[in-house]
Amino acid sequence: MDPSDHLAAVLRRWHWVAAAGLVGALLSVAVAMTAAPRFEARTVLFVGVTRAVDSGDLATGSLVRQEVLPSLVQLAGSAVVLQPVIAELDLPTTPGALARDVSVTVPEEAATLTVTVSAGDPGTARRVTAAVGASLQAAASELTGGSGPAGTLSLTTVTPAVEPRFASSPDTRYRAALGLLAGSTAATLAIGLGSLARRPVRGPGDLGPVPVLGRLGHRRRRPSAASAARRQREVERLGWLVSAPLPPGARLLVAGTARPGPVHSAARGLVAELVAAGVPAVAADGPDDLAGATAADAVVVLLDVRRTSRDRFDEVADRVDRSPARLLGVVLDELPGRTPGHLGRLWDVLRPGPVWRAGGGGPSTGTAFARATAVGALALCGLDPALPTGITMSFLVTLLLLPVWLPALRQYRGATALGGLTLVAVASGALLAARSSLDHAIDGREALISSTMVLGAAGTIGLVAWARTVLPLPWLGVAFGSGMLASGLARAAESPNAWKFELALPLTILVLSLALASGRHALGLAGLIVLAAVDITHDARSAFAFCAAAMALVAWQLHTDRPPGAPGRAGRPVLTAVALTVLGVGGYQVATRLLTSGALGAEVQARSVTQVQESGSLLIGGRPEWTGTWALMRDEPLGFGLGVVPTGGDVLTVKEGFAVAHVPSADNYIENYLLAGRFELHSILADLWTNLGVPGLLLGLALGVAVVAGLTVALSRRRAPALLCFLALLSLWDLAFGPLPSNIPEVALTVGLLLLPAVDRARPPSRGPAGAAATPRPVLAAARA
Repeated sequence: MDPSDHLAAVLRRWHWVAAAGLVGALLSVAVAMTAAPRFEARTVLFVGVTRAVDSGDLATGSLVRQEVLPSLVQLAGSAVVLQPVIAELDLPTTPGALARDVSVTVPEEAATLTVTVSAGDPGTARRVTAAVGASLQAAASELTGGSGPAGTLSLTTVTPAVEPRFASSPDTRYRAALGLLAGSTAATLAIGLGSLARRPVRGPGDLGPVPVLGRLGHRRRRPSAASAARRQREVERLGWLVSAPLPPGARLLVAGTARPGPVHSAARGLVAELVAAGVPAVAADGPDDLAGATAADAVVVLLDVRRTSRDRFDEVADRVDRSPARLLGVVLDELPGRTPGHLGRLWDVLRPGPVWRAGGGGPSTGTAFARATAVGALALCGLDPALPTGITMSFLVTLLLLPVWLPALRQYRGATALGGLTLVAVASGALLAARSSLDHAIDGREALISSTMVLGAAGTIGLVAWARTVLPLPWLGVAFGSGMLASGLARAAESPNAWKFELALPLTILVLSLALASGRHALGLAGLIVLAAVDITHDARSAFAFCAAAMALVAWQLHTDRPPGAPGRAGRPVLTAVALTVLGVGGYQVATRLLTSGALGAEVQARSVTQVQESGSLLIGGRPEWTGTWALMRDEPLGFGLGVVPTGGDVLTVKEGFAVAHVPSADNYIENYLLAGRFELHSILADLWTNLGVPGLLLGLALGVAVVAGLTVALSRRRAPALLCFLALLSLWDLAFGPLPSNIPEVALTVGLLLLPAVDRARPPSRGPAGAAATPRPVLAAARA
């Protein structure tokens, strides 16, 4: 489906979209009003050091924000703090249930904690907030050297808790906005999918080279004199066109696409008008009406634009193909006329009715609107800003464009299976969450974020696959990289290393995409050399390694004996995969030597040597999270589920796994990042397993297989540009060692770019006697092939 067809279908049913949005908003408000009101009270605590006896106490004061505040956030939700509150206020709850009503945040650039408590009435909210603050002060003081003035760490109340005057939830305006968005999105999707399933004939592109002989307007029960005169002129013109090629004694057979009724059909109506104009016409609505046709007869297909789908058109076309009569062309019926003036053009777009575009229909071949849609959608997926609801932008964009990119999946190997596996994995995550709720807390917002993130990634793969049919590869990279660059520039000011964490990847994609536009491997190789130099000077060791490995792949293609695309080039992907494996192992050994020898700088050498000494391996020292992941897999092989909050037992399991790597300050890293209210194990494969279980792990492996298969085939044909080499290597690393939230967009881009086209199937031979291909009739069959 072309994006313009999707947009036209939605605009012509705008009242459906508006009604669905209104219903969604009303339902959301109604549900919100039935919920019990909640009140929130807050208190602010300042965290500081009361005394400094030695240098260790001074270090505590300097690391308050980096390490102490995150630990206090975790402490506030523990039974050590909450159990005394329950006992003091005699609350009918448990520490785990109370923890869900308590949230502790750390403002930026401040050594304070904001404790927020939600309760069913204002008084309870204030009392619990004050009690939690006091209990946290006592617990922190006791854990850091004794209670009272003897303690090293001090928590002082800056803003005491007060009774809230207004309820914090339910927020009816917010719920109404969400309902409006959900209802209108659902209606838009339903309209697009309905139009896709119906497969209407939208333009001459669906007819192939078959000529359009005439356009008959919409028949009205009480036509005006002007419309009746226009129709009569069109019928007379049609009669003049079709009577010229008819020999004496031949007939004109009118085959209608609208299913005939018991008394009247569109074909019989047109036949009556043609007969009145002196043309020997006969209606051919029935299945056997063309059986008695002769080679001297001619056929005109009357296409009902309002009701004809491509399946129905194929049915009529088959009857025409089986008859010996000649096909003269197609007459459009029930086509609304154009409204004059600027407002008339707007009405032509918005009014209900058929969509017919001159030259339109057929598969999308890169119209200007399709190209603009692909560029804008890819840029938004690259930008992927966080929406207030927790839904990712890529999920929303790809959901709205689902009818556009869904048919394109059939053009690529394994794409449909990959989409089905994604749906199975998300369903598995929901079932696992229900199972884990017996002994784990469930965070509904995190479940929504994780599920839409995975679905958005699958949608991005489909979107990129469709965009490949309307855009050249450099445009895809520029569009996606531009969105990523805009996002990186917005975060660069707050990043400790803006190049390494925010700018290196989008600029690499942009530079390599622009180099690809030249069509020369050498320019891509030069771009990789420059980018690698910048990476190593900004401590971006991983990015440097990917550029170096990509340089090796590009250089290998440059020194091949045969030119790119030579015959027989596609027959050795297995050998190429073996070469890639050897290159990867050897490249790792060479990179380790370079990093630890000081050839890339003293600072890089110091960090690398320390990691090797602590863990025995540069890989485990740099990315030790898999040791904790293996421990979790042994403890819970099926996974956990969407939105599951780690327990203290899960934290201990990961710490035991980390003990193998001998990483200093691992406890703080585990508590404040890996398992800080959710599972984030710094690996897409591991995160998919924790959230979606075994199907999620299979999904991650399937993504890796798609990347490897696409890269090996492209390399075996010497058609893997620097952009694809870099992205493939980066994606394989991200699948193993990259966090899901930040790295899944580029993995989805890579998979979409490397999906292999489906094997072309030979078209069946056209029906009919020998030599019939020279007549206009078989063209109809060829157009539908």
